[in-house]
Amino acid sequence: MADGFLSPEGKFFQKTEAYHAEAARRILGKDYKGTDPVSELIRQGYLALIEFRAPNGTASLQPDLDYVLGKRNGQLSEPQKKWLQEHLNELTVHQQYTINMDQDGIFKDLEISNVRLYDACRGCLIRPGRMAWCEGKLPEEPYDCRVCDKI
Repeated sequence: MADGFLSPEGKFFQKTEAYHAEAARRILGKDYKGTDPVSELIRQGYLALIEFRAPNGTASLQPDLDYVLGKRNGQLSEPQKKWLQEHLNELTVHQQYTINMDQDGIFKDLEISNVRLYDACRGCLIRPGRMAWCEGKLPEEPYDCRVCDKI
């Protein structure tokens, strides 16, 4: 799964260390002396693709907490957009949800999958199941709710 950093050039750096800060320090190199390497990568235009895994784990421990983070007032590069779209199966469901539901941040113009809830869904009878899927708590997507006349 996608747990690491995506450069503006579209190169993905998998987190192989126990902590994201250690991976960020590896990417920044030995000369980096700052105290917040993750923020430094984001400042440089990298995306942080965060999965909550145990150190050296292969599965997310808290899939509803996984997310993707980028520079708030930044812009996605074309190579980043391409990587996200081509590696959709590597993103957790909640990472996809984070990207798709962003209305005013770095992902506002990008929708990469159907993992999404709409305002009309607030009163929907299957909303709890749909939300559980979006948060990564259910492995199978609930039936297609787009049959609703509100969408």
